Amino acid sequence: LRRPLKPLSSAGTWWSRWWPTMYRPKTEFTADGNGLLDALTDAAERVEDDPTAITEHSCFDPAYGALVHFGRTGPAERARAAEVVLAGLAGAVKGCKRALSAFPSDAELAEVRETLKKTAFLASRLVQEAEKATASGQAGAASTARGRGKQPPKKSAKVAKGVAELDWAEVREAVVVQLLESAELDLCALWGHRAPDEA
Repeated sequence: LRRPLKPLSSAGTWWSRWWPTMYRPKTEFTADGNGLLDALTDAAERVEDDPTAITEHSCFDPAYGALVHFGRTGPAERARAAEVVLAGLAGAVKGCKRALSAFPSDAELAEVRETLKKTAFLASRLVQEAEKATASGQAGAASTARGRGKQPPKKSAKVAKGVAELDWAEVREAVVVQLLESAELDLCALWGHRAPDEA
């Protein structure tokens, strides 16, 4: 008799060991505020300067929160989240290429791997949620919220001023290009076992 297959959530599967390390934010952001827009603005600035900052909870958590609640967040939050994802993924790909063209230490490889892993995950989630929102004809958080009988989330006028609404038709291509570039990296060299240095 065949042994029954283990469920996909089994602790013995590779994804149950690897993925949870990425998915557990320390700060839970909600679509109704909780400083999400402020946190996303800070994260966008930090990741633009240093893409590896996306591995820190202060940058990863607000981006993750905006994507998890994408259907209920406002246009400013969506735009900021896309900025964080694009800046992080573009920087991660450049960092990996730079590392692979040199002789990086194990610590340097670990850093670029973690950056690529988290930004690729956020980018794939952005594509999934934005495509779903587009297919359902969501025009924005205000119309969605009113359709559910709720008031749209309040924004800080100071922070929201000048933040453009997410134009997914324009952003889609940039995200897909970055994901394709990340898939073309030498992943075996990034994740493979290297021979120990000779003494």
